Amino acid sequence: MNTSHLFRVAILLLGALLISSPAQAAKKPTDKERKERANAEYIRCMAVVKNDGVSAMLAYVRSSQKGTSLKSNPEKLAQENCVADGIGLMRYQDLGEILADDGDKLVPLRSSLVRIKDDVPQARHVARPWTRDYLIELATYLEQTPGMKKVAHSDAQILVASLVRSRADQDVISRVTKAYYYIKGKLRKLTGGKRSFADCSSKAVCSTHLTGATVDISLLGADRKKRKLLIERLLEDREEGRILAILENAGNHFHVFVIPPQPAGPVQLLVTPTTGPDVHEVPVKTPAS
Repeated sequence: MNTSHLFRVAILLLGALLISSPAQAAKKPTDKERKERANAEYIRCMAVVKNDGVSAMLAYVRSSQKGTSLKSNPEKLAQENCVADGIGLMRYQDLGEILADDGDKLVPLRSSLVRIKDDVPQARHVARPWTRDYLIELATYLEQTPGMKKVAHSDAQILVASLVRSRADQDVISRVTKAYYYIKGKLRKLTGGKRSFADCSSKAVCSTHLTGATVDISLLGADRKKRKLLIERLLEDREEGRILAILENAGNHFHVFVIPPQPAGPVQLLVTPTTGPDVHEVPVKTPAS
């Protein structure tokens, strides 16, 4: 048996092995297929709002995600948009609309425990009041946990990668993204013409950053202990119906949509006065000893 024949046999055996592997045999869904799944779930979820109300819809979403990891999928994105639309959150179309709501429906994020990345424009250092409060609460929780590593060159516990965006901002992000992957234990950044899945081509696959209620918590520089604690806390808060969250590998961050407290009526009625421009008293969970 000559060498070339042995090589062909080896290739055939390798191909058979790959085909027989369930991981390889499972075909990766296309963006079109993923959007079809998202659209179907959005219709199903919004039907609950229409027929049974906001409280029933929130219970449906919480039940659907109960016990799942923070891994993203089309159904989770659709449910996030269903919650945002079901409770009546507006979506900002351009910077002018964001500036018009600054100090009213959108409030500045000011805390020594939270650092916003330098590439986030100053005009977008704002969020919904309940999102601001949740982020400060989460950062305080981390600060009170012994041995928790701080964000590099700061006293902050949380590094924010993004807050509110306009539709114009999202259109840009949908065209080009930066993807982060762990290769042989090291974080690598790959940049290319990859389109974001949340491109607003339908209501089911639009980004909730446009509502001002979502924050991206960067994991750059976070050690294993902080990542683990964040996952545990986000899962706990999701179970309680406070947030919806996913881990986005493209960007290496937690994408957290904060649900306003008691969202049973027009969202404008849920905005409470602040206690001052820089001081905000929010309830804080005490870390387990």
